[in-house]
Amino acid sequence: MAGRGWTHLACAVGIAAVLTLPACSDDGGSDDGAPTTAADRPAPTVPADVEPGEGFLVLGDRTFLLAVRACALDPFTDPETGVTIELTLDADDNTGTLIGVSRATVQGELATTTETVSVTEVEGEVLEAQRFERDGVVSDLRDSDSAGPLLAVTGNLVRAGGVFGPPGSTAATPGLVDGSLIARCP
Repeated sequence: MAGRGWTHLACAVGIAAVLTLPACSDDGGSDDGAPTTAADRPAPTVPADVEPGEGFLVLGDRTFLLAVRACALDPFTDPETGVTIELTLDADDNTGTLIGVSRATVQGELATTTETVSVTEVEGEVLEAQRFERDGVVSDLRDSDSAGPLLAVTGNLVRAGGVFGPPGSTAATPGLVDGSLIARCP
């Protein structure tokens, strides 16, 4: 029986092979003889499902195979702040990239729910996607067209999809990237 490390390695090799296949060609071009460019290839997507304790993140044209290190799906309220933490998930790609997912609600005159997916890369660069819901109105500073939540939770499966950028960035900030995440709590 293969160990868990071998399973991750086999998945990573398989995913890398699938993701690079569209770029392969016998003549360096498409079937009609035109050069193949990144714009010609479909963007990578997350798989439909993952095993418990595993995840997958796509940021633009980059992919990350993830190991879920911690996950809490039962809400708890901090008695000092009154903030209800509804979800936390921590994962990494075994090379130093860290992923944090959270959903928290602050009670007040109008309750505000904040959903965040943050990615801290090995070099220290941080990208995040974040949405706020207050009184039924969803706001996303990086994506004014967003109308629904950033996170979807089904049982122990967490999905996210949004626009990622540096903390404090807006839709006008250059270099924003679309991102998708799927992760299953162990």
